[in-house]
Amino acid sequence: MFMRMVSRVLTFSFNGFPAIVTDCVKILHHEDKNKKLDRTIHAEQNALLYAGRDAKDCHAYIVGKPVCNTCAIMLIQAGIRRVVAAPPLLDSDKNWDKRGRLALTMFKQAGVEFTPIDEAKHKELIEKYDLPQKKTKKQKKTALAEQETCC
Repeated sequence: MFMRMVSRVLTFSFNGFPAIVTDCVKILHHEDKNKKLDRTIHAEQNALLYAGRDAKDCHAYIVGKPVCNTCAIMLIQAGIRRVVAAPPLLDSDKNWDKRGRLALTMFKQAGVEFTPIDEAKHKELIEKYDLPQKKTKKQKKTALAEQETCC
């Protein structure tokens, strides 16, 4: 979500496949994870497309994974003043955390304020807004069984 200083919500967004590309369970769970990620637009990118130039001087509130370096570049370039999001883990070698740490470095260099959401608040927001959480293998198989047609 992007919000102006006058407390007006500018846009909400989500991650997923582009609007006219088929988005279904078989693709999401049977394809190689990297292939799926290569087809996915991040929520931050989607929000910037919807907001356009109005994103300048807004605050970005992001729930989910830490902001990646690519989204950080776009947020900085759009003129976002403050980012509120989950911080990357500092002692993790996972790709997402590495990219998140690079994002934090870029925010600092660009003078973009970063406010971390603590883990308890993060979980509260996920529950409050009924956001999807990481599914177990059993949940993925159940979802695949429920959706028999695709693409």
